Amino acid sequence: MAKHALTLQLPDPLFQYLSDIARATSQPLERVAAQSIAGNLPPSIVSAPPELQAELAALQGLPVPELLAAAAAQVPAGKVSRHQELLEHNREGCLTEAERSELVRLRREADVVMLRKAYAASVLKWLGEPSLYPEVPSE
Repeated sequence: MAKHALTLQLPDPLFQYLSDIARATSQPLERVAAQSIAGNLPPSIVSAPPELQAELAALQGLPVPELLAAAAAQVPAGKVSRHQELLEHNREGCLTEAERSELVRLRREADVVMLRKAYAASVLKWLGEPSLYPEVPSE
């Protein structure tokens, strides 16, 4: 894999923190910095279904209120109920072919909602959005 040099200007406290971690873990500072960057970026969209990649990439440019809405999205209650009903019929072994197709479709729709939610949450985390994390009371 090709490597590229990058010069960064870091505030002293951040540089010191990275240096402390590098020393504590016996790793080169460059590796700790690269791991920190990689670990905080939103996941790559290349493994997402091709039909969703552009939509997920677009989430990176949304304002925080829209990202928060995407992260809070829910599968409509009626679809959840129908999905559960079809799962029960499937367990009982009495699904028709049309119901089997509907069950697959509902599952895919739920998966898409969850993928969007997770990706929006990862973008919010990357942006450092504090409203994702409950405030810890000070003692």
